Amino acid sequence: MTEEQKKRKKEQQATWYKKNRERIISANRLRQLANHEEYKKSLRDRYHANPTDYIIAARQWAINNPERVKNNMRTYHSIKRKETPWIYAWRNSLHNTLSRLNQKKNGRSKELLGYSAEDLYLHLENLFLPGMSWSNYGEWEIDHKRPVSSFPPDTPVNIVNALSNLQPLWWKDNYDKHDIWNDIENKII
Repeated sequence: MTEEQKKRKKEQQATWYKKNRERIISANRLRQLANHEEYKKSLRDRYHANPTDYIIAARQWAINNPERVKNNMRTYHSIKRKETPWIYAWRNSLHNTLSRLNQKKNGRSKELLGYSAEDLYLHLENLFLPGMSWSNYGEWEIDHKRPVSSFPPDTPVNIVNALSNLQPLWWKDNYDKHDIWNDIENKII
């Protein structure tokens, strides 16, 4: 086959694909669904044969489809937030405290705080008031017994967010409490 014949054949195939694209995609999806495990295995095998190509293609796809990436991430985090709210609470607590102390994050969350998300989970769960659960997180909040505002701005975040300074509190009670803290009566740290 000459170069011109190859070029013409490639153009014909491209034209045919454009005309039949939806039918091809639909047939491929049906085949994937019918042979789901085989399909997943073939994808894994192809990926492991040359992971660099897949990584480059995935990055290029993300660059070309920023809105879809954004929507996919939003959906993913929405699901994860419902499945593991304590991880998001742990990160948000750190982020909010750093922000209120006007500090920047300069390490990993676990190293900065001195405890993991699971440690926070167990600590707060042991202090739950009647009616509190992780499924209704948002109706209650993580309260600092000693308010963040009572600490000097250069206080290390592991002191401000120490487990001994955190408690679950209904959001209304936390709102009413605001920044009230008596230094003498409430020595906790």
